[in-house]
Amino acid sequence: MDLGARRIAIADIDMEKCERLASCAINKHNKGNSLITVVKEESKYEEFISKSDLLVNATGCGIKDDDPRLFDYKHIQERLYVIDLIYAKDTPLVKEARSRGAKAVKGTNMLLYQALEAFRIWTGTEPPVEVMREALLSGLKDNKI
Repeated sequence: MDLGARRIAIADIDMEKCERLASCAINKHNKGNSLITVVKEESKYEEFISKSDLLVNATGCGIKDDDPRLFDYKHIQERLYVIDLIYAKDTPLVKEARSRGAKAVKGTNMLLYQALEAFRIWTGTEPPVEVMREALLSGLKDNKI
């Protein structure tokens, strides 16, 4: 059973970085199963989003309330899963996706699991997952993180 992505579209303002990601990092793990497209024209973002199952925002856009939108949110459909790697709050992207019936989450779990892995690497022991989760959520709630 092939559980990998069949098509991956990558967009970035920095086309050189985008091309490197497509050719190195992803193709190295791809094993020829996926078609990887670099979206060079901003006008094509919506076309790819409307055909996608998963959208990951790995930019900082959305941290500030007056940040511009990355694309027109009207192309977000119910079947889309949205992950915004910003962890401090629900961004406009996450809020809009949820309002359109899409499943959307912020980057809190990503931050937690990065911390858990760092703990393992640095200490050589299993991390106290629930303690770290509670500390993260408490820090986010108190705006300390």
